[in-house]
Amino acid sequence: MGVGELKGGRKLTGVVGSLPKFQVRPGCRPSEALRLQVRAPKPHICEARQSPELWHHFCTDLTCKLTTMKTTSLITSALAALALTALPAKAQFTYTGTGDANGAVSTGAGFNSAVVQNDASTITFTLNTTGTEDSYIFYTIEIQQLGLGGSGSTSLVNPWGESIGISTGVNALINTWNTGASELTYSGGTWTQNDSESYVAGGTGSSFVKITAPLSSLGLSAGNSFYFDVVSSYANPTAQSAYGALDSLGYPAESDNQYTPWNGTSYYDSATDAVGTTFGTAASEYTVVVPEPTSLALLGLGGLVVILRRKVSVR
Repeated sequence: MGVGELKGGRKLTGVVGSLPKFQVRPGCRPSEALRLQVRAPKPHICEARQSPELWHHFCTDLTCKLTTMKTTSLITSALAALALTALPAKAQFTYTGTGDANGAVSTGAGFNSAVVQNDASTITFTLNTTGTEDSYIFYTIEIQQLGLGGSGSTSLVNPWGESIGISTGVNALINTWNTGASELTYSGGTWTQNDSESYVAGGTGSSFVKITAPLSSLGLSAGNSFYFDVVSSYANPTAQSAYGALDSLGYPAESDNQYTPWNGTSYYDSATDAVGTTFGTAASEYTVVVPEPTSLALLGLGGLVVILRRKVSVR
């Protein structure tokens, strides 16, 4: 009887991994080393006695597969950990101001810095001032997306009434109110209020205020760049202009080149401050961060290894 044949000339149809061919002998008995079931065309089971060489090959092949699976698992874990550490948790940038303000600096109107950071879905502004804040301070964060200023508001009037703005266009705003803030976007000649939330920290009685807003509520997404200015004014009476401004190079001057934000007849323009401004330069620019290319590559490679691991485990 030939290799791979059963008594009566029937052919073996069972396949066991990469095991070598074996010879079935008449009257075979169960092997002490390995019991192997082989299918015939008709329901039939033959227990074939295998040689020591075959048993060694089988064990070596099995050990190889188990070692491969273990190694694959370790590689998967290592790549996943590396990818996570390579991803930026949050980009954070600090923008410094002069701290100068019209009126009493002790009211919190004088900015000395703004810290901006974002994650995948939100953006956070921390406004630091030279004195404690009173409840009547009004802050606005004016945002102009790069290349989109022309479609923004150029009226130099905040939708809440203050005489402040950007003559080259404002696309989005964060306006504060006592203990919280609201996000607005401009389109087709109309301002739309999209969302509101309480301060994350700070506010009245503190020398800072922290505001976190959804990126979508400001019309922003990963990769967008924008110029911004932080301007302080007063909620009442309306039509007052800037008491303090982050991008101003000195005490903010109004459209009449005077330092009289309370007279209700002048405007403050972040883009053309009479004493100079950093608006529209790298000093006032922020880019919403995205995962680094190397991080994305590592995540993709990690996913590929997971797929290969599953294939190996199925075999």
